[in-house]
Amino acid sequence: MQTTKNSAYTIIRINIAYTTGILLWVPLQIFFGDRWWLLYIANTLAIYLFLPLIGQLLSGLWLRQKTIWICFGTVLLIGGYYFGALFLPKSHNQTSAKSITVMTSNVLKTKENADAVIASIKKANADVVAIQELNPVIAKSIQEELIAEYPYQILEPSPSYDGMGLLSKYPLSPEDVVFSENWLVGIPQAYELDFDGEKILVINFHAIPPYESPEYFKLANNIRNDQVEELLSLIRKQEIPAIALGDLNATEKNEAYQLMTSQMFDTWREKGLGLGNTRINLVDYLPPKWLVRIDYVFHSQELETNTVEIGPWDGHSDHRPVVAELTLK
Repeated sequence: MQTTKNSAYTIIRINIAYTTGILLWVPLQIFFGDRWWLLYIANTLAIYLFLPLIGQLLSGLWLRQKTIWICFGTVLLIGGYYFGALFLPKSHNQTSAKSITVMTSNVLKTKENADAVIASIKKANADVVAIQELNPVIAKSIQEELIAEYPYQILEPSPSYDGMGLLSKYPLSPEDVVFSENWLVGIPQAYELDFDGEKILVINFHAIPPYESPEYFKLANNIRNDQVEELLSLIRKQEIPAIALGDLNATEKNEAYQLMTSQMFDTWREKGLGLGNTRINLVDYLPPKWLVRIDYVFHSQELETNTVEIGPWDGHSDHRPVVAELTLK
């Protein structure tokens, strides 16, 4: 009997400690962003902070303790506020306006699976395709095999991580912009797209990834934030509808995403269903296979999202594509 009571008290204390941790994380994330390494990791993997809710529910059903139910309800409300909308069905916009479909895809520079990449692009059948980590082998095949579907191709391949590519069914004109030296894994491609007479700024970007070492993560985080500010500055100057798509190397609760969505809209948040994770889990033997969402299609207020979904994966890259259909308001 005493053992059972001790176990119950231990479970209650664990529930209280976990709930307290969540209550501490919320203001830290709001006021301090990604300032410290552990906070950055917590923000990056924020959705997984709420997995213990399952344990709270089970312990509440087992022990029927008011304290546990209060803890469970508190964490559930916070998790629902942050992520609940991702699991609610969204209606598709009914509009007579012509839509444009765009796709972003990080194809992984070390993979030379050109046939699979081309099959993925063809299956998505997007009007505009933004590619990151484009290597020379895949670029050559795209140029040879997709020129009929995509007559406007801006291919800047590289054997390293900085290869970039932009494909379009509509005419593209380069923007007169010189980007800073901050872009270490791919200089953004900024082009004005002629969408049947309407001008749309299209930006393909690849933000700097986080350093694995806590010693350097702050540097990478600051660079990534500066990169986002640079993109937003360009968008403000052009004063035309804008679509920015690519690999942000940040999740929803990281500073870079917060900065981007202070001016731009995230298509997945508007019309996506589920977590929409795009980056593969680095630990192969642990679920889930796709760990976090770091690939995005953002748009300015002159556009609206009709649909968005995970695009056809090529079976080789460590990222999944994102495909979104947009219309001008």
